[in-house]
Amino acid sequence: MSRIRGFASAFGRAEVEARNVRTGEVDWRWEKRNKLLLPGFALLLNSALSGQTENGEVFSHIAVGTGSTASDETDTALQTEIERIPVATWVPAPGTVNPVCFSAYALFGPEEAIGSVNEVGLVNNVLGAFLNRAVADELVPAGPHVKTVEQTLSVLIEICVELNTEPPESSPEASPEASP
Repeated sequence: MSRIRGFASAFGRAEVEARNVRTGEVDWRWEKRNKLLLPGFALLLNSALSGQTENGEVFSHIAVGTGSTASDETDTALQTEIERIPVATWVPAPGTVNPVCFSAYALFGPEEAIGSVNEVGLVNNVLGAFLNRAVADELVPAGPHVKTVEQTLSVLIEICVELNTEPPESSPEASPEASP
């Protein structure tokens, strides 16, 4: 979970699933909490506050890669990207006010994203800024997560931002000196 000086927190998850194109059965799957990346989060806030977006969507594509290094909030990209495609579906969580959540979904076809899929992220395709990075690691069930031409790959990324409606203890609003 990323925190913005005690006033907001951001969190989410990524879900990756390879499905056999002949049988429709799930060959492998992993789910992991997202690490939200500071450069992408800054772009998201700036776009929301200014009302300006790139190509209509701030984060327009989902990327997958083979990297396995743990994510860090200062990351600016996937470690080793192998493919990115446009987000097929945006789904805001209905009726939520705090936290505000949305999901992005993409489906990679049989000829796309061939290889070991260990990391995913939501990216602004024009600027190259990533909002999140999720990496499969030792928490994922053992076994290779290799996508072949015999599979489709679905990726769902969920992001939530929760505002803290109370000022943090260290803010001027919370200190006795700030009172009139």
